[in-house]
Amino acid sequence: MYTQFYGFTEKPFTLIPNPEFLYLSPDHKNALTHLEYGLSEGQSFIMLSGDIGTGKTTLVRYLLDHADDDLDVAMVFNTNVDADQLLILILQELDLPVSHNDKAGMIDTLFQYLIEKFSAGRRVLIVIDEAQNLDGGALEEVRMLSNLQSNEHILLQVMLVGQPELRDTIESPALAQLNQRIAVRFHLKALTEDETVKYIRYRLQKAGGRADLFGDDAMALIFQASQGVPRLINKLCDAALVYGYADSLKHIDHSTVEQVLQDQQPNRAPASVDQGQNAPSGDDRLDSVCRRLAAVEDNCRQLQSRIEKLQIAESSRPLPEIERLQALEDKFNQLANIPEQPPINDGDDSKVVERLDDLEQRMQEIQGAADGWRKLKARLANQDLEIKQLQSQLADCMQRVDDISHQVTQPVKSDNQSKKNIAAVPLIQEKITQHDYAEDREDMLAGLVARFAEKEFAF
Repeated sequence: MYTQFYGFTEKPFTLIPNPEFLYLSPDHKNALTHLEYGLSEGQSFIMLSGDIGTGKTTLVRYLLDHADDDLDVAMVFNTNVDADQLLILILQELDLPVSHNDKAGMIDTLFQYLIEKFSAGRRVLIVIDEAQNLDGGALEEVRMLSNLQSNEHILLQVMLVGQPELRDTIESPALAQLNQRIAVRFHLKALTEDETVKYIRYRLQKAGGRADLFGDDAMALIFQASQGVPRLINKLCDAALVYGYADSLKHIDHSTVEQVLQDQQPNRAPASVDQGQNAPSGDDRLDSVCRRLAAVEDNCRQLQSRIEKLQIAESSRPLPEIERLQALEDKFNQLANIPEQPPINDGDDSKVVERLDDLEQRMQEIQGAADGWRKLKARLANQDLEIKQLQSQLADCMQRVDDISHQVTQPVKSDNQSKKNIAAVPLIQEKITQHDYAEDREDMLAGLVARFAEKEFAF
């Protein structure tokens, strides 16, 4: 909607995790370093936690996009499952066969798979997103999978990604063994106000737009409303761009963001960028609405002016029917080598109808001739096919005559076979006479039949 208006190559603010738009704040950069270390050093368990919308999934996808080529990854997103279902999901993500009633067999299948990958010089990583939904039994099953290793080498790495509840669950006494095995862990925090400003400008430039599209007061209000959570920042910025496009605004200011917040939260009190300032008065809000209304009205007037210009230009063009008629006639006359027809005036409707009817009649005659030609070609093709079939039958009969001529020691059998072959001759001749073939084809077939008959009677 607004991408072309603001000069974007794509939408800068979306709710779908896009690793190409990852903004590495100091905290995100630190988290990425921890994850890269755990992955490269072959740690069994890595854990990344953070509040909703802080960019955990985007960060993990960025990590995997830049990982070495020797890494095979299984991503598990559906975590509202028990321990057995989780094992099945892992095998399915690795394209391994699943046996729902044989858990031991599935574990052995996974172990053999890990050995094959290790022998081929490859590593296997299982990423479990939204891991806070897993219960204690499922997390214990994950811990047991880490036992699938050799005496000297770790065959499987597991990365747990989830909300702060995941940390609380892992730190419970019941999961002490799993907690001890997590060698690398990091908790991702929201952005600060300064990082929020840099985040917005980074994504605007990444999408091909202007970094100063949002005013400082607008970005300050966005930070207050989102508390630095990237997902909420994206949501507010996207809505503000829609409002700005609707009002033909080249700059997103505080009032536009305020209007977005008011529409999304009707009961919300108007925010102030500076906590020392008072909330906008009713007159200020009325002035803001009037300005937006004036911008919309001006946009409507510009659109109306463009429509009127298009209508004037359209009225000066020849009638579409005349254009089509003249184009068809020119093409037809070119193909049929007919002299060019005189032009028709706009008001001469009778001439238009008369020449259209004449042209359609000539086109129908050409179409009929073309249809007849296609039918003739199909008929000839069918005749060729039937000739080949008859030739094949004659060849078979002649082959049988040759075989009989060499079997003089079996006169009874040969005589019976000869009678059958002789009986086939009139049937083939009857088929030939049922079709209107060319004289050369008929002569050829008659010669073949005569040759066949001579062999039969000579024998």
